[in-house]
Amino acid sequence: MTISHLWKDELEKLVAESIAMAKAARENPITVDVAPIFKTAEDLLRMPRSDPAPKNFAPVVWPPYGRDEINRRVASFQAHQQKIAQDRETFFLQTMARALAPLKT
Repeated sequence: MTISHLWKDELEKLVAESIAMAKAARENPITVDVAPIFKTAEDLLRMPRSDPAPKNFAPVVWPPYGRDEINRRVASFQAHQQKIAQDRETFFLQTMARALAPLKT
């Protein structure tokens, strides 16, 4: 027997087992009593809802050195963004000027 016949035989066995299992499942279905599950769910839905956490938390107090560092980084990032936006605008205007230059002459 060659290797190609071996996998075909295995495939045929697998298909036969699958068909037998499906037939057995149809003949002997598994029944589950869902009434207790629904009763439990309904009981849970009837229970009064409580807040997951109390609403009387003290505000978080950050050390001042942390705030200064954050503010400095935010300012640096905003300046970088403005510079990139300006560079993008300049590049666009230069590109459009070069593209439209042959049309003007």
